[in-house]
Amino acid sequence: MAFEPEPIVTVCTSDLAGQVRGKGFPARDLDKRWQFGVGWTPTNSMINCFGRIRATPWGALGDLMLIPDPEGQVRLDYPDGPGEHFILGDITTMDRQPWNCCPRSFLRRALADLKAETGLNLVAAFEHEFHYDAADDRVGDSYSVGSLRGSRNSSTS
Repeated sequence: MAFEPEPIVTVCTSDLAGQVRGKGFPARDLDKRWQFGVGWTPTNSMINCFGRIRATPWGALGDLMLIPDPEGQVRLDYPDGPGEHFILGDITTMDRQPWNCCPRSFLRRALADLKAETGLNLVAAFEHEFHYDAADDRVGDSYSVGSLRGSRNSSTS
């Protein structure tokens, strides 16, 4: 009997190590995830580019939410297999306030400060390339889009 994979949506954040990391959930749960997001811990933001977690003030403690931003939604459809659906999100406290260490919140605050101090608006584009060539897992893929892709390539018969 062939295994039919369930569609997965991943809420992602770009972390301080320059990695896109996140958590996935069944696509059927997307409506409730727009409001509640997925659980996230502060220490997840401290995974370095080699997949290691340095000493942090939080350890395994602390609860945060990774809330999807509808404007950060990306769908990639592939003719020969399951597509990808990921959404950039904001890291918030449990009461939905921006977490002090959320990279997206850093940027919003910096842009607001620039406008308040100078009256200027920054207009810019950022290009981030995803390259995937069916590579083996690599160190540093914890919570990453790469690890999700790896799980989609394996199937059970």
